Amino acid sequence: MNIISSINKQPIYKWLFFALERINRNGQPHKVIVFANSYNEAKKIIAKKYIYSFAGKVPLN
Repeated sequence: MNIISSINKQPIYKWLFFALERINRNGQPHKVIVFANSYNEAKKIIAKKYIYSFAGKVPLN
């Protein structure tokens, strides 16, 4: 059974990022998980708060 977004009818993925908070650059990088339809949507969700690097994409079935 696929998880489907009610708005776009597209599958939702779990996007994994290695990220550092912009406000605390001396902090430790950590894993951030975002649920989104696309990579661009996931980036928009975390871009304001984090400096990040893509780590992976997991389809949700």
